[in-house]
Amino acid sequence: MSALMAALRAAGRKQLSASTLSGPNCPTKATGSHVFRISDYSQVRDNVGNGTAVQSSTFAVGGHDWQIRCYPNHPNGEDKENEDWISVYLRRHATAWGWANFIKPANATAKFEMSILDQDGKLVHRGGGSKDQRCVFSSSTGMGWGYRKFIKHADLQEGKHLKGDSLTLLCDVTVDLGLEFDGATVPVPETAAVAPPPPSFELRGDTAELRIDDMDANVCKALLQFIYTDSAPEMDQLDQAMAERLLAAADTYKLEKLKKICEEALCKNINMGSVAANLMLAERHGCPLLKEACLQLLCAPGNLEAVMATDDYEQLLAECASALLEVVVKKIAGQQQ
Repeated sequence: MSALMAALRAAGRKQLSASTLSGPNCPTKATGSHVFRISDYSQVRDNVGNGTAVQSSTFAVGGHDWQIRCYPNHPNGEDKENEDWISVYLRRHATAWGWANFIKPANATAKFEMSILDQDGKLVHRGGGSKDQRCVFSSSTGMGWGYRKFIKHADLQEGKHLKGDSLTLLCDVTVDLGLEFDGATVPVPETAAVAPPPPSFELRGDTAELRIDDMDANVCKALLQFIYTDSAPEMDQLDQAMAERLLAAADTYKLEKLKKICEEALCKNINMGSVAANLMLAERHGCPLLKEACLQLLCAPGNLEAVMATDDYEQLLAECASALLEVVVKKIAGQQQ
């Protein structure tokens, strides 16, 4: 990417930004590069005080907005140790997307490298840090991550870096992609960047790390699999607990087809131990098939009375009073026949 950007810069393109989403063999990273040119650098340095940065325009990589911050005079006004150096930092400016009201942006994990290009677009100086080090960017990282001692003023002036009194910085960024749920990171499907999202989602640009409340990793995987491949988990994978959680998630995100699949899976396994929980689930999420299956079981001789003797009955009565009334009416009608 750096070589390509340098070639484009040499061809006369003054303002450049680029990004890449990894292919199917490596779908967990997004890369991007941005060129920041400071014209009339000497004047800028004379007019900028200690601790004051000049910054690039924002550029998007991996679902986050970034900025390059350059301190022509050292970032801490009283820091004599670094006063002979230029400092350069990468800062996470803001996220570039959102999923309605369901998702809160998490921290961004990224690797990056800062370089200086000469007037021909050739790399003439590289930051001293390791480009393989992953850095976590969050609201608590202040200026961001970067190089306090990026290059000395004397070296900048004596070299070919300021020909025409312009300083050209190149930043290469690699962002780790994934969804984080209960401490587990789930890779985003490769098609997430191109497949149309369901109506309740707003997904723009490259996907990045997200945090979604009230959803564990297994449910997340199943939900994403359905959204982007239209395939649901096999029936033998939908046990009672999984089917309940996935049904609730499908209802939240208005995935009616997936919701019906979970509903049918639950209907096949209703028994006296699960009927109360299933009836309450059906009432909460509007599941007519599941509700009818529960009512049929409760109408069998002795079943309603058995449920009334359990600890769950008080909550069942509070949430499903009308459904229980239906059971009573059907039982009375059956006795009269």
